[in-house]
Amino acid sequence: MPPPVVTPHPLKRGPAMPEDWRARFLEAYRTIGGIWRSAEAAGIHPETVRRARHADPEFNQAVVDAREFYADRLEERMLESAERSDNPAGFIVRLKALRPHEYIEKHAVMNFTVTTELGAEEGLAVLREMLGDINEHTRAQIAAGAVPGLPALTEGQG
Repeated sequence: MPPPVVTPHPLKRGPAMPEDWRARFLEAYRTIGGIWRSAEAAGIHPETVRRARHADPEFNQAVVDAREFYADRLEERMLESAERSDNPAGFIVRLKALRPHEYIEKHAVMNFTVTTELGAEEGLAVLREMLGDINEHTRAQIAAGAVPGLPALTEGQG
């Protein structure tokens, strides 16, 4: 039996919506985890969900709670999979969420500023040494004089 349909206001555009669309949407969202597919399962457009969340703080909280339920279930499945397969990836992901200060990768960057006076020949020698491992595309651009501030390289240079 199809769900009851609410008759739209005569000035309202769009199709009539199922009366229980909110409950159907929340149930689907707890299982599916995506707004678009959950809205489709409830027989509504995702924009309807956005407008309802904006207008109704209680419904918005119910959507947030349904999302958290989905996330918890997804996390449980990830850990179950890690236990079955003996693959530590699921455990690592969970530890990163629970203890980020210990498990999130950190990247340290150090900058040095050195000021020195070099002659033109000495400067080119240092530059050639620094650019020794550049790729062929960059080497071709420098050789053609396409890099502002760098003199074009001649055959045998770089």
